[in-house]
Amino acid sequence: MEVIVSGISKLGYYPFHLPLGIKLNESDRANSPCIRCDTFDGYSCLVHGKADAEVNAIRPTCAVYPNVTLLTNAQVLKLHTSASEREVIAAQTKVNGERHDFGADIVVVSCGAINSAALLLRSANNKHPKGLANSSDLVERNFMKHQAIALLSIHMEPNTANFQKTIAVNDFYWGEPDFPYPMGMVQNTGNVLADMIPAEAPPLLAP
Repeated sequence: MEVIVSGISKLGYYPFHLPLGIKLNESDRANSPCIRCDTFDGYSCLVHGKADAEVNAIRPTCAVYPNVTLLTNAQVLKLHTSASEREVIAAQTKVNGERHDFGADIVVVSCGAINSAALLLRSANNKHPKGLANSSDLVERNFMKHQAIALLSIHMEPNTANFQKTIAVNDFYWGEPDFPYPMGMVQNTGNVLADMIPAEAPPLLAP
């Protein structure tokens, strides 16, 4: 990583340390959830070393509060509204193949950019024929997506780093003089393990 940073700096750019959401205690490695393994990027963490919503919020909440229940293998099919059709009062779900309706005073739709919109559209009713929260008819019409591109280089020297997702460059974030459009961030990936390459490569077609 030092060699890469040095090379980028010599080109006149400004690499910086990439903020990582990991539970790494470098002053007390024996009690650190993260062990800096070579599967950090691209795999689920089996030792709960990633500081994601499940590790930092969902698991502690379920452990502390007896009135919280986490249902897995559940799919929300539709949202039901009150008689005035102005408030959401229940969620129609399928849990392990069986239908259940869960009512609540407050219902939070948090299914990600695509599935939140899909759920609102599936919940159309007489008063909301275009879906809930969609009087503008714009739900699902302005979706923006990360344009993620990975570039790999092949070197004769072996790369022994097992925790290499550590640097980034923002010099192109607002474009360049000859291309005045945002180009985003550049960051190095985690280790590209042999098992990951076939999953990303298109299948070979027989002639």
